[in-house]
Amino acid sequence: MAQPNNLKKVCCERLGISNEAYEKTVLFACLPKRVRWLARLLWAWRRSYFKIEIMIIQRIATCGSLQEVLDIYEAYRTAYGFKNARIRMTGQLVSNFAKQFLPRYPEPKS
Repeated sequence: MAQPNNLKKVCCERLGISNEAYEKTVLFACLPKRVRWLARLLWAWRRSYFKIEIMIIQRIATCGSLQEVLDIYEAYRTAYGFKNARIRMTGQLVSNFAKQFLPRYPEPKS
C-alpha cells in the first residue's frame, strides 16, 4: 500500500531538500520577510527561541491537507498566544506555505 502524502514528504521532494533541512526551511518560509534577517541571527545564537515554532512544524509535518495544518496551528496559537510576538510565524504564511504542497481538505476514505 502506498504511503499517503504528507507535508514533509511532499515539501522535501518538491524543494529538493533533505529531511534534516525541513524544519529550518519551513520556519524561515513562514516568518515575515522583515524579520528573517534577525531570525537567522537568533537561529544561530539561540535556537531555543523558536521552540514553539519547531513543535508546530514537527506536528504539521504529518498533515495531509491544508485544513489539518490550520487546525494544528490554531491550537498552538490559542495555547501559547502569538499576539504580541515580533519574530513568530504567522498563520497566513503557514497557510500560504502549506497551500503549495497540500490539498485544501483531506481526501475521502474509500
